[in-house]
Amino acid sequence: MVTIKDIAAEAGVALSTVSKVLNNYPGVSEETRQKVMSVVTSKQFAPNSTARRLVQKNSRSLGFIISGIEESNPNDIMPFQMLRGALTRIQKLRYEVIFYPITSQMQCQKSYAQFCRENNLAGVIISGLRTDDRYYEQAQNSDIPCIGIDLDLNGERNHTISVDNVRAAYSAVEYLIRHGHRCIGAVNGKENTVVGSERYAGYCQALRDYQINLNPEWVVDGGFQEEIAYQKVLMLLEMHPEITALFCSSDIMAMGVYRAAEKAGRSIPQSLSVIGFDDFPVASYVSPPLTTVRQDFFRFGDEAVRLLVRMIESSETFPHHVFVDYQLIIRDSVARLPGQA
Repeated sequence: MVTIKDIAAEAGVALSTVSKVLNNYPGVSEETRQKVMSVVTSKQFAPNSTARRLVQKNSRSLGFIISGIEESNPNDIMPFQMLRGALTRIQKLRYEVIFYPITSQMQCQKSYAQFCRENNLAGVIISGLRTDDRYYEQAQNSDIPCIGIDLDLNGERNHTISVDNVRAAYSAVEYLIRHGHRCIGAVNGKENTVVGSERYAGYCQALRDYQINLNPEWVVDGGFQEEIAYQKVLMLLEMHPEITALFCSSDIMAMGVYRAAEKAGRSIPQSLSVIGFDDFPVASYVSPPLTTVRQDFFRFGDEAVRLLVRMIESSETFPHHVFVDYQLIIRDSVARLPGQA
C-alpha cells in the first residue's frame, strides 16, 4: 500500500510538503507541486479519508462560508437573512456553526480544506462565491458535504439551493412583454456569478420565445452595485432613448436605475418601466414602489442546514439542486404602453 511517506521519498521532498500539496495549501512552488502530483499519479495514490470521515461523523460543527459582504450595499440584507435562517435551524438540531466571511485574498492564504480540517467541520454551507474563486473549485473536489446557496456546485458531495433563477427572470421579463414593451434592456450582475448568468439566460429566453430581437447594446453589467448600475444606466439611457423598460438582476441595481432615470429626465413608470429581483425592504419604500421577484433568504439558510445535516447523518440520496419558491410582487414601477391590451 502506497503511503504519504512513499510519495515524499519518491519526490524528494518533506512529508509536510506532500501534505500541503494534497490539501491545496499555499507556500509550495508550482514546480514542486507538479513534481509531487506526478508521483501521486504514477503510484495511483489515494489519500485515506476514512479517519477524516470518522472525525466528521462525530463532529457537530458546521461551517458557513460567505464571500462579498465587504462589498455589499447597506440595503443588502441577503447574507444576514440567510445566516438568521441557518442559525435558527442549527439551534434546533443542536449543532454549532463557524461563520467565516472571506475575501479573494483570504482564499489564497488558507485553502478550503485547511479551514475545514482546522475547525473539524462535519459539513459546510457556502454563498457569494464567484465561479473563478479558489474555494468554488476546491469545495467541488472535497469529500466534505457541502451546500451551495445560489451556486451551481457539481461535486459528488455537493448540493445547491436556490430559486429557479432562469424561470424567475423569465417571469419578470414576460411581465414587461405582456405590458406591451418590446425595447427591453437588462442590468445584469457581476461576471462569473451563477445567478448573474442564470438570470441573464431567463431574460434572453423570454425575448426569444416572444420573437423579440436581443440587442446586446441594451445590456449592461451593474456589478450588483447601486453606484455601478447608476453610472452604466445613465450612459445606456443617453445612447438608447428607445428603451422603454429595464430588467434588473437585483433590487440594489434597480435603485441605481431609479437615480439614473431621474438624472436623465425619465419618469418611472411613465417613460421607463423597471422591474427588480430579490424584494429587499427598500423595494416597497421607493417611489414608485418597485415591482420585483421575491426570494425568501431566511428559508435559504434554513433549508441549507436541514439538507446538510441529513447528508451528514444519513445515507439518503438527495436531488442535486433544490429549488425554493419565488413570487413576482406587482407594485407600481411597470406601466402598460398606450394601445396595448
